[in-house]
Amino acid sequence: MENEITLHVKQKRNTNIECLRFTLMLFIILWHIIMHGFEYKFIGTTNFSMQSKTGIFAFLCTLFSPSVYCFMFISGWFGIRFSFRKLLHFALLGIICFTISQTIRIIYGYDLTIRYILTHSLPIACYNWWFLTDYIMVYTITPFIEYGFKYLDKKTLNKIIATMSYIEVFSILTLSTNTGSSFYGLLYIYILARYLKNINFNPQLKKLALAYCTSFILLWAICFGASTLSGKYAELSFISLSYNNPLIIIMAAALFFIVKGLRPTYSELLNRLFSSVISIYLITEGIGAPLYKYLESMMCKNMLIGVLLVLLIAIACLIIGCIITYIFNTIVKLFNQG
Repeated sequence: MENEITLHVKQKRNTNIECLRFTLMLFIILWHIIMHGFEYKFIGTTNFSMQSKTGIFAFLCTLFSPSVYCFMFISGWFGIRFSFRKLLHFALLGIICFTISQTIRIIYGYDLTIRYILTHSLPIACYNWWFLTDYIMVYTITPFIEYGFKYLDKKTLNKIIATMSYIEVFSILTLSTNTGSSFYGLLYIYILARYLKNINFNPQLKKLALAYCTSFILLWAICFGASTLSGKYAELSFISLSYNNPLIIIMAAALFFIVKGLRPTYSELLNRLFSSVISIYLITEGIGAPLYKYLESMMCKNMLIGVLLVLLIAIACLIIGCIITYIFNTIVKLFNQG
């Protein structure tokens, strides 16, 4: 396993995969706009006032729903090589992006209390972003995962994957919102991807497309159908979009394999730019509701301008992330020379 990871690091990154990661981040922003801007998360209550648009929202939410798990699946397939330097980079990226996002909130009139600042001075440890915090938790235990795949026999691995799949998938029966948005969810997807890589899983493109399209249609039908129910029953539409929904898991994995199956392309410029793609999530989610509400209002006025604005914001966040990464690498280089 260690040799496989080392080889991947030395090889050129497939730009198709990097473009997929960027697209997934755009999908995550759009997902948040629908959930927190248009307030689809409140469907079935009086807080949601766009019942006439539920068909469109259900379709878009179905499209965007595999983004987080697909992003994690990519990390699992190629593997993570633990490095304390990378861990420090994550921490610095988190602190600076959090500072930028909170500065923007202040500019737009949102007050910050002393207690808020103190409890958020270490944004990763304080769980300001569930995804980044849980991603780093997975990151810190990846060496143990790799040793497990190296030394456990195939029969034991099969039992572990089956058990983890049972826990992940059947937890949706709690009918709670946001299930799968957790450390266990990310851990499961990471290990599932490592397992499929370990057994040389290589499905045909036609089967992948069929699996994705079938899962998409079923999920959209469930999401839209539930949205037409009366009262609190309509909340099932939002619950069906929980990441541990097996349809979403299938879509996330299939989407990765479809892009991976395309003819590889290589662009050093795009690879370097997209290496800081996590900064898009950190800054936009750090600003939170004010940003999503603003983008929602822009989309209501002009959908094209609203979508272009999302793209511009994502590119701006990428540039900020690249600058932070450059500064970090420069400091580390100077420290090593000293």
